[in-house]
Amino acid sequence: MIRHAVVPVIFATFFLSGFVSPSSAQWNPDGLPVCTQSGDQVAPEILIDQFGGAVIVWMDGRLGTGKGIYAQRIHANGNILWATGGLPVCDAAGDLSSFVSTMDDLGRIVVAWSEKRTGIPQHRVYAQAIDTSGVCQWVPNGIVLSDRLPHYTQHAPRITTDGAGGTIVAWLDICTDCFPEPPWDVNVVSAQRIDPAGNVLWGNGRMVSDGKPYYSPRITSDGAGGAFIGWVETLLHGYMAIARLDGAGTTLWSKQINGSGDLALELAADGNGGVILTWAGFAQKFNSIGVEQWGGGASTSVPDHAVTDGRGGAIFGGARVQRIDADGVVRWTAGGVTVGSGSDTHLSSDGNDGALVAWADTCIFAQRVSRSGSLLWGTAGTTVYADTFCAKSPSITTDGERQAVVTWSDNRNDDFDIYAQRVEFWHHAPVLDSIGNQ
Repeated sequence: MIRHAVVPVIFATFFLSGFVSPSSAQWNPDGLPVCTQSGDQVAPEILIDQFGGAVIVWMDGRLGTGKGIYAQRIHANGNILWATGGLPVCDAAGDLSSFVSTMDDLGRIVVAWSEKRTGIPQHRVYAQAIDTSGVCQWVPNGIVLSDRLPHYTQHAPRITTDGAGGTIVAWLDICTDCFPEPPWDVNVVSAQRIDPAGNVLWGNGRMVSDGKPYYSPRITSDGAGGAFIGWVETLLHGYMAIARLDGAGTTLWSKQINGSGDLALELAADGNGGVILTWAGFAQKFNSIGVEQWGGGASTSVPDHAVTDGRGGAIFGGARVQRIDADGVVRWTAGGVTVGSGSDTHLSSDGNDGALVAWADTCIFAQRVSRSGSLLWGTAGTTVYADTFCAKSPSITTDGERQAVVTWSDNRNDDFDIYAQRVEFWHHAPVLDSIGNQ
């Protein structure tokens, strides 16, 4: 499973507002139970709050006839802060296919998802904002970002902040009654900008691509109120495309890159107004006006995720990772540094120009890689959760100084439930935080 990585940080205010005595801490060696309700809770994503804690969002099967989205906020000491079992972000009990989440510039969690509801013939994309108190800010069960019924069904949303308190969401519009020759559906990459009050700013959404069989939309902020959006064309010619939209939804430029049309396309902002695009073990960097910066591209030799390295380049990969600097020079071992196994991985910046990787291989593991490509937690990483039960879908984030927080789903109680664990990494050695503080 390849999952989109959202830029992670846990603020250093942990040391002020989050420090408590061990007697009041709630973490435990097998992971903090975040949600153990009936039905399966799966696909957790972890974000940060502004007070040294974290927010976890997941897909939830407790509704029985359909799926919902729930969220929980955890204090730095491991205390659960919102309602037991989680806050319902969406409990419309529809056919919910996927969700994404980010934190806006106001410190709120914003979630976007694709869902087909009772009485509505197609999937539509919805969004909801949740403040630090656990109160949903927009209409119950989310605002509709675009209504192109009945001709289009909407899937695969991606989300980023706009740098002005709002968010931008990209998704795939699939035309259900458009059949050109040869007979395949026409897919269009679309986007919508949302202001902090939950108003949509780009009418019925901007169609970023033309009507061809496109897949895998990706998005990242341009740092100036707009976004970079990438996608893949797989059936005709096999190429990747990327466009930059400004805050008004106007396409400033659009580029194509020939390649295999690999579905593992990812984007990472370079921190200087440009963007880095990676696919099938290759990467290319564009500046703010769309000019290629790395000649014919750079070879990462590793697919999967991409995050900024904090220095104008990026770190790529999952079970293997590679760093390419701002000039397109490969900085780590040829073929990438091996950190784990399998494809169920999540990559995050460690806040110090290196990377954190979490992966599932029945158990949950994590590794930290330094800026130079050294493995800081031993050759095998650290075991976050070890048991005979099936664990999957890890997500990892960090405060950049002292600790990482990992969340995952496992079936120790028959149904899949959500758990979290804190891993301290100061002194360059991981310490599982069994009671909250060491």
